[in-house]
Amino acid sequence: MFTRSTRRSTLAAGLAAMGMCLLAVGAPAQPAPGKLQLRAIINAPGGDSLLSGNYDAAIRELNAPAVAHQRGDMGVSTNLCVALIMTEQWDAARTRCDEAVSIAGYEQYAHSFPAKRERNELLALAYSNRAVLAWLRNQTDTAASDLARAYRLAPGADFIAANWARLNVQSTASGPAVAAAH
Repeated sequence: MFTRSTRRSTLAAGLAAMGMCLLAVGAPAQPAPGKLQLRAIINAPGGDSLLSGNYDAAIRELNAPAVAHQRGDMGVSTNLCVALIMTEQWDAARTRCDEAVSIAGYEQYAHSFPAKRERNELLALAYSNRAVLAWLRNQTDTAASDLARAYRLAPGADFIAANWARLNVQSTASGPAVAAAH
């Protein structure tokens, strides 16, 4: 059963304490044990800003007119999902996380990634990011469902295993927290 502190002040303190690890797809990184993990796509718009921890810059870049036309792109949606989670823009983050799940699961998008394993990993990444958002919003059933879907798609993914372990233990007094780029 998922448990976490429901005190808003604990969440705010936790977000400032850096307990969530931001990792980029394709970048060599060791996951931080015991920390929630969001995954960004480094070679997509906003990737460098996300890795450097400049989430507001990532949002500006991802919302720029030159990128806005790419809204149906997995990388843009994923990176917006992550940046908006990191800046606590919950409703907008949910929209972009849902969009990333939809794009990754869309049959036509599968032609871009012909290897089934790659497609499954992208969809698992989207579900895992959305699970972290749901958990931060105290929607534990939704978080559990999304993380279970992610696990079924990519059972060997280290970030899914780390999130599963973290979400299945009671939060510490400092609560969950946000991003250290690796």
